Amino acid sequence: MQDQSVLINHLIQEGQDFCRSCPGNEESRVKAFERFLEAADLGSVEAMVWCGEAYLNGYGTNVNQRMAERLIRQAVKFDNPRAKYLQADQLIKKASPKLHGSAFALALEAWNAGEQEAFFLVGWMYLRGVGTAKDTDYGYSIIKKAAKAGDSNAIRFLDKTDKNKVP
Repeated sequence: MQDQSVLINHLIQEGQDFCRSCPGNEESRVKAFERFLEAADLGSVEAMVWCGEAYLNGYGTNVNQRMAERLIRQAVKFDNPRAKYLQADQLIKKASPKLHGSAFALALEAWNAGEQEAFFLVGWMYLRGVGTAKDTDYGYSIIKKAAKAGDSNAIRFLDKTDKNKVP
């Protein structure tokens, strides 16, 4: 077990090194993805999340929604805040209102655990009344806090939105 833990840490470190060494270089992305996938196969929750995002965005691999969802769901079982945020975001994108309540609960858990990108998502959900009662003022205030903390989605949203015209 100790040897496996050392191997997982080594693979994650190598994957991170490839990501940092040549940002935007597809060959480095592929090598990073291979290291993280191996670590995920060995049970690393952090690597599962990383690979899930890579499958969602085609980072070092082809886009594969099914694999992304499987890895993210698996990481949610380990109570990973980033995975909860990603799963909530994916449930909303499926545009099925019956999934919105679950998406809100996951986003809220991720937010409460400090997952930065969940701040904007929770604010947006309050603002629009997606999965929760609509509360425009509260939602807008959360998005403003997310923007202040540097969240690029929140900053873009506020740049495009007039507070008086928020639906």
